[in-house]
Amino acid sequence: MQFRLCEDFEFWWPVSVQLPHPDKTGEVLGQDFEARFLMLDQDRLAELEREGQEVLLQAIVKDWRLVEGDDGDEMPFSSDNFAKCLP
Repeated sequence: MQFRLCEDFEFWWPVSVQLPHPDKTGEVLGQDFEARFLMLDQDRLAELEREGQEVLLQAIVKDWRLVEGDDGDEMPFSSDNFAKCLP
């Protein structure tokens, strides 16, 4: 693949989340999915980091796959669905 210059560069990357296990006290449960991120320059990234983690994540996460809801069906990416995942 040749180097291509583009204004907005997005890429898929694996994400691992460690959550408290719902049934086993003191244990964690690993969950994996893939997210599409928007690459930002250092100045913009630093600006968003100062605004807080939620603002930063809302700006750079553009899509996901391998995410399912309580019913086991695939959960589509939307800003509302993504906001449910944030602390």
